[in-house]
Amino acid sequence: MIWIDLTTTRALRDRGPVGITRVERAFARAALAAFGQQIRFIHFDRYQDAWLEFDAPRAAALLAPTTDRSRSGHGARVERGTIAGLAHRMEQAARPTLRRLSGIGLRAVGRAARVARFGSGDTIVLLGDTATQRGTKQLVDATRGGGCRLVAMCYDLIPWRLPHYFSDAASVQRFCENLVGLLPHVDAMIVPSHATARDLQAFAAERDQPAPNVKVIALGSNSADLAAPRQPEWADALLASGFVLCVGTVQVRKNHRLLYNVWRRMAERGVPAIPPLVLAGDAGWLTGDVRSLIANDPLTRDRIRLTGAIDDAELAWLYRHCRFSVYPSLYEGWGLPVAEGLAAGRPCIASSSSSIPEAGAGLATLVDPLDFAGWYEAVCRHAGDDAFVRDCVDRIKRAPPLLDWNAAAQGFVALLGGVARAA
Repeated sequence: MIWIDLTTTRALRDRGPVGITRVERAFARAALAAFGQQIRFIHFDRYQDAWLEFDAPRAAALLAPTTDRSRSGHGARVERGTIAGLAHRMEQAARPTLRRLSGIGLRAVGRAARVARFGSGDTIVLLGDTATQRGTKQLVDATRGGGCRLVAMCYDLIPWRLPHYFSDAASVQRFCENLVGLLPHVDAMIVPSHATARDLQAFAAERDQPAPNVKVIALGSNSADLAAPRQPEWADALLASGFVLCVGTVQVRKNHRLLYNVWRRMAERGVPAIPPLVLAGDAGWLTGDVRSLIANDPLTRDRIRLTGAIDDAELAWLYRHCRFSVYPSLYEGWGLPVAEGLAAGRPCIASSSSSIPEAGAGLATLVDPLDFAGWYEAVCRHAGDDAFVRDCVDRIKRAPPLLDWNAAAQGFVALLGGVARAA
């Protein structure tokens, strides 16, 4: 039996697509197609302190793309300071208690979710967020004394490398403890880039852990092909003027402040025909100041749009219709929006840091994320030089196709099959 963890996808089921849930869904669907009845889907329930098995309909719903607002919850977005917002926060706060009470009631009538029973020779696969992983003790017991094999995904080592980019020390500590707890017991640790592989090896050495069996599986780039494009309701004016796209959660590490400063400088200097900047992503931590600046600065509030969470169909439309994309992140484990923008045929200005050049595949314009002048120059050229942008598009078209999700998932399936056969 092969058990695949969907805890992160379940936890983020009411949000738009993010990198980790995209990987979980794509790899889980490929494993299900390849191994059929051998696959079981699980999640960790912290209230029952147990790994629970999903029934087939629930797993199928979680693995579906986020192509409608009713499922993703984006259509019901509420604002702080409103009665609806207060009710939403009250409902969110009550969820843990309701879950605990419903779990007690369901167990009393025999309808509780089934506890996963790992058996000797089984393979357990973790594709979620290492920083929030729970249930590690049960997995260690299953591998150490139960004869199971363990495959885990490590997307990045950012909490260890750059702990100051996180809003609380507890999450950083949990990440490091989880990773230390897993390393001695994993049969294979998947990473999305060679840069992350180097970080993982360095982490293991620093913590006196055995060198892990690291397998690099680059992520797919064709997310714009996963759903029929749908123009966002607010995007009518974008096509006429052209727009620049930045995809990703608005958090301090993504370096949105640099983009705000670039667009503000263009406005200060009277650069003609400044294209609108679309920041496509939900609000994250440590960015209240930059979001306030964008919203209230007379020079930027009509030039920069914060979309909040969006679904796959809207994201596909934005990738295909932007003039170019930008990604100034300070550090990444891969750099999925860089590859996605290029796969959609659009030029990209990207950070030269960490793994991002790997995602850029020699096609992105790379600039140091701390080099304001370099970013300003690159944005101005991409915004104002039509011939240059056409040349960039032509070069992307002539280049070999970037890795798609099917190929990435098949790499995962091949790895999984090898581990399972060795069990």
